[in-house]
Amino acid sequence: MPPKRKGQSTINNFYGYSKTSKTSNVKDIPSIPDLNDDANEDVNEEFVVDHENPGHEKEGQDGGSSSSRRKAFSKREFREEWTIKHPWVYSINVEYGKIRMKCKICEKYKAQGPWGIGDGCNTIQYDAITTHAKSIIHQTSTQKNLYETERLAKPITEHIVTINEANKERVITTMKLAYFIAQKDISITTYEDLCHLQMHLRTPTMPSRVEYSSYINRKAATEFIHSISDYLEEVQTRKMLESPFFSIMLDESIDNGLEQHLVVYSTYLDLKGLGPPVSQFMKIITVPDGKGKTIYDTIINLRETR
Repeated sequence: MPPKRKGQSTINNFYGYSKTSKTSNVKDIPSIPDLNDDANEDVNEEFVVDHENPGHEKEGQDGGSSSSRRKAFSKREFREEWTIKHPWVYSINVEYGKIRMKCKICEKYKAQGPWGIGDGCNTIQYDAITTHAKSIIHQTSTQKNLYETERLAKPITEHIVTINEANKERVITTMKLAYFIAQKDISITTYEDLCHLQMHLRTPTMPSRVEYSSYINRKAATEFIHSISDYLEEVQTRKMLESPFFSIMLDESIDNGLEQHLVVYSTYLDLKGLGPPVSQFMKIITVPDGKGKTIYDTIINLRETR
């Protein structure tokens, strides 16, 4: 290799090193923090640099030396004024001085997610609070807390009245379903399926669970129909007695089992004789035969019983 010419630059000269001293003459270049070092940190952290001396970071308030080249950050802090509108939010301190936000209500009912059983929300921003307030998890926990608060605030007598009213509404709803089946001459075997359909549609006044006391079985439907029939008979009899005139019509029939029946209809003036004439079905009675005396005795017995 040919000898180097005098004054020829070398790689050391390019980087500012001399032959006698291995120290660099180039001013220190401030390092720029990598925002991707910690994905969970707030992206709004700001690196503070001393612009008067760009080769060093600004000294801290404790008088520390700038030669330590430590990074200074301005982190977001939890603001107490956020709790004015959202009193359930609070802050906690975790490792390395980090701050997280938690929800008192979600934590009380052990809701899933960072606000409940998790370590807390690491986004220290007001938007994170409003987003959590609109979430289904927070709304469910709020409803549980409201129900528990009302339950503890009411005396036992009011709770009994509330339970009785709720059961009353459930009974009325199931009775309406039984009445609909009887009115449309539908088989009573469809009553349970009709109740299950209403429960699937989340009808508010339907029983919440399938159990014996929920009145959704066939036996309950039969009792409902008989109770409704007794009430309608009383209403019909009262209207007939209030009318100045009424008449009874009879018809004989034989069913598929060759049993003879007597079908009874009544006609009377509605609204205590001031309304229009009304013809209604009264009752169907099984009779042993179609003789005149049998029919007469049946009608007399019907008048006495009603």
